[in-house]
Amino acid sequence: LNESATFRDVLGKATDDINTAYSKQEFYAPKQIQQSSTAVEQAASLPIGFDYQEWPGATRGGGLSWSLDTLSACAEPFKLRLGVTSDAGALRLSFHYDPRLLDRGAVSRLADQYLTLLRAAAASPDAPLGTLPLLGEEERRLLLEEWQGERVEFAHDRCIHQLIEEQAARHP
Repeated sequence: LNESATFRDVLGKATDDINTAYSKQEFYAPKQIQQSSTAVEQAASLPIGFDYQEWPGATRGGGLSWSLDTLSACAEPFKLRLGVTSDAGALRLSFHYDPRLLDRGAVSRLADQYLTLLRAAAASPDAPLGTLPLLGEEERRLLLEEWQGERVEFAHDRCIHQLIEEQAARHP
């Protein structure tokens, strides 16, 4: 992808790729990957996964109605997996992850960034991808304001490399 590609361009390409992958999805073989020659190859093989499922609508009969509310299963050896479920015209997103490799906070931030990107892309599908935001307002505020620390004035008459040299001379 290049920076001038739009979300609409990516969506069209992804649709083609998804249709191709959908026809081949039954051929996934994690045992072949687990039989790789090294642990590094195994670990690198399945870092991120994605799955999409369409759930049936509510079933009615005999005066009763029932529907699938939650389905949780993740047996794949992925470090991180995004699950998308289509249910009655709505999409549900869920992130599943290996807690030995990722913590809840990191996955939560990733999910927030993904939703920020999706909202921006849906609002402006013809915008170049490089212009779409990843950070929500709260995360942007944290990065730009709270986590910046105390402001320190510096000499504006010297270049940054000169300031670094001076600091290194004072504290070798």
